Amino acid sequence: MTNPMKKTFALLTMLAALAGANAAHAEDGVLEGDARMACEAILCLASGTRPGECAPSISRYFNIVKRTWNKTLNARRDFLKLCPKQQGSEATMDAHIEALVQGSGRCDAAYLNANNIQIVQKSVCSTYNPDSCVIQEITVISNVKPSYCAAYANSPTTYRLGVTYVGDPMDGGHWIDDAATAGQ
Repeated sequence: MTNPMKKTFALLTMLAALAGANAAHAEDGVLEGDARMACEAILCLASGTRPGECAPSISRYFNIVKRTWNKTLNARRDFLKLCPKQQGSEATMDAHIEALVQGSGRCDAAYLNANNIQIVQKSVCSTYNPDSCVIQEITVISNVKPSYCAAYANSPTTYRLGVTYVGDPMDGGHWIDDAATAGQ
């Protein structure tokens, strides 16, 4: 199986596990309230392409904001854990939830291009007088992917969540979403 097929299979397996858990924990087979929103958020956060039906659960997830970043992540984790788990899948789901909490919203191209920056020194020389170079400090977008983004994108239960760095950091390099280029 190719890597995209493996990820698709893993995502479908996770969906089946969630569906089984939902049916087992709801009287009429349909979850409601925060449990439903948590399950929807898990499914939506696991994909780089999100239909409009994801908007309410994604909004609910990202509107969880506390005084510190650590407390925000803990509250978001607690919210996602409201989704019932099928017996025997607890460890897999907990690992998946952790990857989502650490990466979602912080590993797309827009976020990395705005926040994964560093100041470096660059030698700038005059085209008229190559001997007159000056050192300037410039801000560049780092081409090093944060470790939590690698864990998020490489999880077997996520689909098209990766980013790719294009170009040279010293000459306008930046991140693009893999999902945006998938159809090319």
